[in-house]
Amino acid sequence: YEHKDEILQQSRERSKIPEVRANRKRTGDAWYQDNKAWIAQRHQDIKLKVLQHYGGRCQCCGETNPGFLVMDHIYGGGTQERKDNKKISSKHFYKWIQEQNYPPHLRILCHNCNAGLAIYGYCPHWPNKKPPEGWLGVGSIS
Repeated sequence: YEHKDEILQQSRERSKIPEVRANRKRTGDAWYQDNKAWIAQRHQDIKLKVLQHYGGRCQCCGETNPGFLVMDHIYGGGTQERKDNKKISSKHFYKWIQEQNYPPHLRILCHNCNAGLAIYGYCPHWPNKKPPEGWLGVGSIS
């Protein structure tokens, strides 16, 4: 576009008008209501592709039910990464993982193993609170 910046500025100015803002919200809300099922399915498809790429199971206990699986930052720092990249929800996080070509600092854990690591520093599945051989990252004894 030759006048792209001008057009964007005009759009920003129009967005400040209360009637325009109200209309955009109304039409956006209506579109969301009409497409909720499609949006949910799209997010589920993205999550399943990401989980499949990383092996489709908890790397601690082997859980395979996608409803129980989450992505874990191997060496911690997930909260800061989400803040830095403005990824607010897991839906956006899974899309970001795809866009970043599946970063190697992530792995799959189930909610139980992930919570155990976060709360206790070890997974409740580990005998004597020691990670299995070859375990990397948070909870690692190396």
